[in-house]
Amino acid sequence: DLAIQAEFATLLGRLGDSHAQALEHAQALQLWQRAEALRGELARAQPDDPQALAEFATATVRVGNEAADVGDLARRDAQYEAARRRIEQGLQRWPNDARLLSDLAYSHERLGDLAMRAGDVTGALRHADRQLELAQQVMAREGETRRALWDVAAAHGTRALRLEHSMQAEAARDERHRALQAYQAIVLRNPNDRDAQLRLASALVSIANAADVWKDTTLAASLAPAQRTMDALVASDPAFRTALPIRAALAADRVPERLARGEVPEALADIDRVIEDAVQAAGNGGMTPDTSRALNLRSEEPTSELQSQF
Repeated sequence: DLAIQAEFATLLGRLGDSHAQALEHAQALQLWQRAEALRGELARAQPDDPQALAEFATATVRVGNEAADVGDLARRDAQYEAARRRIEQGLQRWPNDARLLSDLAYSHERLGDLAMRAGDVTGALRHADRQLELAQQVMAREGETRRALWDVAAAHGTRALRLEHSMQAEAARDERHRALQAYQAIVLRNPNDRDAQLRLASALVSIANAADVWKDTTLAASLAPAQRTMDALVASDPAFRTALPIRAALAADRVPERLARGEVPEALADIDRVIEDAVQAAGNGGMTPDTSRALNLRSEEPTSELQSQF
């Protein structure tokens, strides 16, 4: 029964996501490989269904993501290219299918990552421009659905990274704020959307890292609720370890604000939070720059050393 097979493939993907969120990428890869194989069978059994093809392409990309996380870069590259080919073939037949357009936008994000690793910043920016163009096409067809908003937010975030590497800091800043606005729109529609909450907090971290947070009162005020959101995510699901590095970065970004107000004990408490979260995530992720900085500063005299480093 095709419907039962589709449900089973969905379940495999959800289990894979759970392992990925816990940074258990070997297990996630195995589950997504099984999901991809099943989605391929379903797509071949339903050649006139664009959604079956889209699900197959999505599973192909997810296998590539998890392959990258276990260090198999050749498998990653092959998966991304296979997904792109499948989606483009589908769009030749169904040019207005929003799901296929969305998947192709994501495919360009992944291909841009490959270009960046090869040192081709210009090529990566071209992929980001194409990603944004496709995301806007999705929104033109669907309106401000979650998928359309997510695609647009992701595209602006990707363009920000590429522009930053192209030494276009002001344009990158504008793109980060556009991404932030789109994620805020998603959370406003569904405050319990934890993936959007995670991306929203991450967008705040990205903006904060490129700004004088303690001089920007609007941004500084938003860091505290973002950190509380990460606290709630970790408390509700301890296995949701992908929230830990973001929570650590939010704590690190609050240190300058604390120091500007003379709140040295509070600043030290934030540094301890950085260390604590990083240690919990270190089983798979290792030390981050924020962690190393925090560990060094925690052993120094706080007032002068903290102010010089943050």
